[in-house]
Amino acid sequence: MIHQIAPSVFNNQYKPRTPKPNDYIFIYGQNQALLDCANEKEPRVPTYSDFAEYNPTLTYLFEIDETAFYLLPMAKWPLSGCPDTDKYKPQPIFSFYMIQPGYMAFAGLTAAHIAGWYEKRTICGRCGAKLVHNETERKMDCPECHNEEFPQINPVVIVGVTNGDKLMLTKYANRPITHFALIAGFAEIGESFEECVAREVFEEVGIRVKNIRFYKSQPWAMSGSLLAGFYCDLDGDDKVILQEDELSEGVWVPRGEIPEQDTKIALTAEMIERFRIGKENEPL
Repeated sequence: MIHQIAPSVFNNQYKPRTPKPNDYIFIYGQNQALLDCANEKEPRVPTYSDFAEYNPTLTYLFEIDETAFYLLPMAKWPLSGCPDTDKYKPQPIFSFYMIQPGYMAFAGLTAAHIAGWYEKRTICGRCGAKLVHNETERKMDCPECHNEEFPQINPVVIVGVTNGDKLMLTKYANRPITHFALIAGFAEIGESFEECVAREVFEEVGIRVKNIRFYKSQPWAMSGSLLAGFYCDLDGDDKVILQEDELSEGVWVPRGEIPEQDTKIALTAEMIERFRIGKENEPL
């Protein structure tokens, strides 16, 4: 999956340091990133050496191995006096899935998660004062009422519902995504992951489940989420009652009819593939 970047090591501790020439700068804003597209076939994330002489005001993000990554908000672009800005083109966040090496794809998406949080945390939700960036922690502080705002992470369950040799596959309604997926949903306040699994399955396809068991987790920057994958078994009637405002399809698919999945990016694909090859109940 995309967050598995070994042998590289991700360090998300907030320990700002002075940028080095080969450190990377992500220019983000409104769900887009500016990339150096001088070579259109291989868009490039700019480095500090590209902008050092213009003294940009940067926000430290994290490190991978010995390389640091920084944020330059789109609102501060273009840098005063910087030439050749036309080669920097806005790209959708999902374009990072294709960037190589793999750790750069993970870095770009993780940076997008943090950048989106900063973009939304400018005003104190308690008193309305302007928030200020804390210098020692990744948080925003209110100088008036002393409220603290930390990065938001949304817990989500991904559910592989099994019925003997069949797996429940679904398709979203009213979305551009056309491939099959698994049942998924956000955990509600006061709800355990296991309770969320049972509720989401019943709400979306009208069936009961049992033997709920955790598989694996994955950070998912596109929705600012931490995904928790579970398998569970059908409990009772297998008749599907579709929640049509959420799903366009919900079908039991035999193991032998499931297409092979590309497991390089998403937990959902890995869980489907795990079932397809008969290893959903084997330990990792």
